[in-house]
Amino acid sequence: DMTLRIFLVKEMGAMISKIPVAGYLLLGDDGSLTTTLSIKGSLDAPKISVELGKDIIMAPINIIKRTINLPSKLLNWITGNP
Repeated sequence: DMTLRIFLVKEMGAMISKIPVAGYLLLGDDGSLTTTLSIKGSLDAPKISVELGKDIIMAPINIIKRTINLPSKLLNWITGNP
């Protein structure tokens, strides 16, 4: 069994992450677009699943969560706390 995080659209993510507030709201703390790839089963008959659909559905919810948390994040950025 193996679970992998795959980075998508690396160049666009790198550009967006350089804009502090917009980068955080769209991409989160790690500044990347990712999806999960799960591989389960034997080497002879692996079962592969990609959670891209789930990640697409969760993206607006995650943006809303980060928007709500933005004031505390800005305060941490200003005070220098991680």
